[in-house]
Amino acid sequence: MRLILSSLLACMLATSAWAQEPPVLPEVATAYEAALATSVTPRRLIDEQRDWLASHDPNAFGAPNDIDRERIAELEARTTMDRAIRTATVTDTLPGECLGPALLTCTSPIGGYLTDPNGTDLAWQMQRGLLPDGETEGHGVVVTAFDPGGQSVPSVWVFGQAQRLPPQYVERAGRRFLVLPARHDFLDDAEDVVFEWSDGARLSQIDTWSWRDDLAERLPPGLTLPRNVAIDMAELTARTPLWLGDGDTDEPTGGEATLRFVLEGDRLVLDMVRVRDPLRVLAVVTPSDVFDYAGRRYRCAGLPGRRSYDTARNEVIQTTMIQLRCTTLNDDGLALKRVYADRPDVLKAIARIETDR
Repeated sequence: MRLILSSLLACMLATSAWAQEPPVLPEVATAYEAALATSVTPRRLIDEQRDWLASHDPNAFGAPNDIDRERIAELEARTTMDRAIRTATVTDTLPGECLGPALLTCTSPIGGYLTDPNGTDLAWQMQRGLLPDGETEGHGVVVTAFDPGGQSVPSVWVFGQAQRLPPQYVERAGRRFLVLPARHDFLDDAEDVVFEWSDGARLSQIDTWSWRDDLAERLPPGLTLPRNVAIDMAELTARTPLWLGDGDTDEPTGGEATLRFVLEGDRLVLDMVRVRDPLRVLAVVTPSDVFDYAGRRYRCAGLPGRRSYDTARNEVIQTTMIQLRCTTLNDDGLALKRVYADRPDVLKAIARIETDR
């Protein structure tokens, strides 16, 4: 009896241990602290790490904790690039060469100057090369300022996979901003990085990302924004396409949105969202037979695909399919496309109807 109880207890303990997820590897915290110590965008890194921990799943892919190792590699790459720039000076480089060895095989396609609020010239340099893994193409921009000794040293910078555009100096309501914009293609993880001049020449990062926390309740159901939006800091507005569902296609299909923001301290807050859904616009002029086709497709898609053991229920389903003409939907869709071949707006509506499952 004792042997049986002991075996059962051992099995229970083994099952419990197997069911528990492995904790976050301690090396993640070490890599994060190192990255935080060298970053010029620590505020963004803090929020990013918080979100990563909140959604942490050590079994998300591959072996347990593979996702931790991936995060460690990301953080170490940031630290490597940040340290390379922090220790660089303009005198270390020749014209046309990259300032600091942040990127491997780095080239600088373009550079220039802008003036800060104090009238001091700042130099900037676009960079292109490989990220520290030696395989992934990377891009960056570095802005340098003059120290009291007259030597030009890096002030702020950003590196990653996203392509960058030249820095911009923006003024609004007496506040002065330095914008490091990204080249937005709506699917890459690229966001504009914004700093504000405060306390003289000091630059501090503006929170241009947390407004998304309130976004879901401001959009119509089923519509999503791209992961990154180009914000006009002078007007505090943005115009962006919308996707249906998760936005996993190359072509926006959900219309567009206009966003308006307000600045509360050092944080952008979403003030207004105006959505222009092309399907709603079409509702005024779309032919009734197209709406009828949409309703039939929707109702037919909701019917069970297999027969059940309930005879009476099967009869109801069969009668409904006949009334909706479910078996002729494909032919009816083709017929509508022929009828409205000269109406691109209606053809787009039909395509959206047929895509929406």
